[in-house]
Amino acid sequence: EDAPGTYVVSSRSAGVTAEAARGSQLVAELVEGDEVQVLEVQQQEDASRFRARLEDPAGWMSLVNTANGFRWAQRQGEDLKVRNGKLQQTGRTSKALLWRRALEAATAGKEQPVGIPYTIGAVIEDTPSIRSVCSLNNTTASGRDLTNSSRSVDGNSAPQEPEPIGGPSEVERLLRKVLKAKEAVLPPNHSSTLQTTHTLAEVLHHMGREKEAEELYTRTLLGRMDSLGQKHADTMWTLMRFSVVQRQHGNNWDAMRLFKRLVDDRGEVLGPRHPDTLTACAEQALTLQAVGRHLEAERLYRRVYECREASLGPRHPDTTQALNDLANHLQLSGRVEDNRSIIQSALERNQQVLNPVNPRTLRALNNHAMLLKAAGFRLEALEFLMRARESSEAKLGKTHVDILTTINNIGVLHHCLGNHADAEPCYRDSLAGRETVLGPKHIDTLGTLSNLALLLKTVGRFQEALPLAQKAYSSYEEVLGRTHTDAIGALGNLAQLHTALERYETAEELTRQALGTLMSTMGPTHPSTLAMVSSLALILDERGQHKEAVLHHRRALSGRETVFGRLHEETLKSVKQLAASLQQHNQFEEAEGLLRRIQYPNGIAEALSQTHPGTVSRQPLPDAKENDHICSG
Repeated sequence: EDAPGTYVVSSRSAGVTAEAARGSQLVAELVEGDEVQVLEVQQQEDASRFRARLEDPAGWMSLVNTANGFRWAQRQGEDLKVRNGKLQQTGRTSKALLWRRALEAATAGKEQPVGIPYTIGAVIEDTPSIRSVCSLNNTTASGRDLTNSSRSVDGNSAPQEPEPIGGPSEVERLLRKVLKAKEAVLPPNHSSTLQTTHTLAEVLHHMGREKEAEELYTRTLLGRMDSLGQKHADTMWTLMRFSVVQRQHGNNWDAMRLFKRLVDDRGEVLGPRHPDTLTACAEQALTLQAVGRHLEAERLYRRVYECREASLGPRHPDTTQALNDLANHLQLSGRVEDNRSIIQSALERNQQVLNPVNPRTLRALNNHAMLLKAAGFRLEALEFLMRARESSEAKLGKTHVDILTTINNIGVLHHCLGNHADAEPCYRDSLAGRETVLGPKHIDTLGTLSNLALLLKTVGRFQEALPLAQKAYSSYEEVLGRTHTDAIGALGNLAQLHTALERYETAEELTRQALGTLMSTMGPTHPSTLAMVSSLALILDERGQHKEAVLHHRRALSGRETVFGRLHEETLKSVKQLAASLQQHNQFEEAEGLLRRIQYPNGIAEALSQTHPGTVSRQPLPDAKENDHICSG
């Protein structure tokens, strides 16, 4: 019988509304494994629901559908919970701690594998719980808070502290022990063994060890195709994770074909509007976006949004996410002016759904802030994230992964606004925290490292920036491979540093290398490719090779006119750069004709609307002489 007490969300997601009525305003979204304290339970016979009033987040959620028995949350009994480095009696049974206790029970003292109970096997394969247990990493095994982890005076890391409770490395160790036990008693393609290899791949993926994760995903995929068939739900799930890794490695064309196959198979088996089919569509759209096929990507994003809105309603979290995906794509593809109503709808929907003082929604708050940034509202995005950090840091701790992401993104916004003195401590704090929590070669850590190198370059501290940029590129290449977009961006940033140091020959060599990789992975009209073409042209100008420089400037301008249109700020930057190059080549008449395109009485603001990102940011338009790759998230 439902009554006040502690509950754990058991469904994939559960919405929290402001009032007891189901149709009232959505204020938060809970996900599987979240714990909530129920203060009051109310039966609503007309809606066939038991509804609960929650302590945090404050609001109402459904507990059970009395018509069909479906449950959104289960009541829990007495147990222990980790909080601020201490064990406290709370009356809660954390799903993450259940997972960890079951995993330890399955492996402790069993050097000889003698059968793992089915119930324990079911718990340890629970991927959402793995994500929860991986996030319990703010305390060491001895209970010491890692928030104030020290570094020695010479800048080297302090002695290694004990492994965090439930940290990814411990999860990996225990999973490998379970896998070894299963392999000793079960056939190689047994479903239980393959589930463990898949779960271990998920953990390695979470840790940023993409190559090892890819090997395990490959093994799982081949095994499931052989034992279950290509169109089994488990096979298709592993195929999707494998395809995501392929895209993250920069193998965009292979990933695109795999996602197309996955969309077709799920559409045939589950139906074209099934949530899993729509998830595959969204991943395929992201891959099409990565290779510059923006119109195809937009059609898929629109399909996902329209289907989710029709089946789930406009205020469901999945619908809101689909709207945000579409809005972000329109920003990236330069199609803001024709779709400003969609951008505005996404921002308004986020403001209705997200609570800037609720730490449970911190990841979504960061996404909303980055959308504000993309829409040109950089100052508003900064103020929004600073409020979110202030309200969440006390509850989550300074080293929580979402707090570290927030600090990095605050640094990004300060960087974009020209507040360099404020951006540097944010980057350094986020970098130190991510090195401790995630490791020095995790992709999020490397993103912050790259951002710090870019900032130091921006303020003219080139000698300090160079070793950081070199470390970022070599680590990206090692972890992700040289064709990954982040590795290419880091290579471009390194080339720009050599340009700033007037090492033009090295800069040209690195830029040509990055351009060649972009051409083969992204295609000739992708915005990143065109930006690299522009960077190469500027380097050639510096080296006095004006004839080849003009050819590359023309190529960048032509591509940007096709992709963005004649009045987009990126196109106008190319116009300015080509005109300057022509003047150096004594082709003054053509240069003057080009400059007339951007000589409006109010500058670029007259060519663009007053709400365009290029004019709302309250910053002067960048000179666009560099191809900086700043990493949010």
